[in-house]
Amino acid sequence: MRPKCDHSPEDLAKLGNARPVLDRALASRDVPPNPQHPLDGSRAKLERARKHLDSFERGVHDYLSGNPVTVETREEAVGELRRINWVASAATDPPTALGLVVGDWANNTRAALDYIVYELVRKETGQPDPRWTMWRPTARR
Repeated sequence: MRPKCDHSPEDLAKLGNARPVLDRALASRDVPPNPQHPLDGSRAKLERARKHLDSFERGVHDYLSGNPVTVETREEAVGELRRINWVASAATDPPTALGLVVGDWANNTRAALDYIVYELVRKETGQPDPRWTMWRPTARR
């Protein structure tokens, strides 16, 4: 019979950056392999946000490769002052999907920040579920 580990998965998850060492140590113990790090959700959301950003950049490149935007220069002279205005106009609107991708990017980035704030409050307060601590109004009467 293999020896049991004295530490909870939560304690092991706090080790975070030591995951490869932890995986080797846990290989011979009766605990779940690869305990989840508290910020794995945040990392996953940021990775997804990066994919949305890549998709957005490709979409903008594809849109601009058709030269849909023209820029006109207009000059005005009033006495010794000279004003130059550049007026841009688009022959076609950008694809609607670009707006959706930007929204998805923003949502995933916000969610990653939510994960981080949640874990910071959880660590600071020592509560297993600090949602009430985080979002409770703090106004004094």
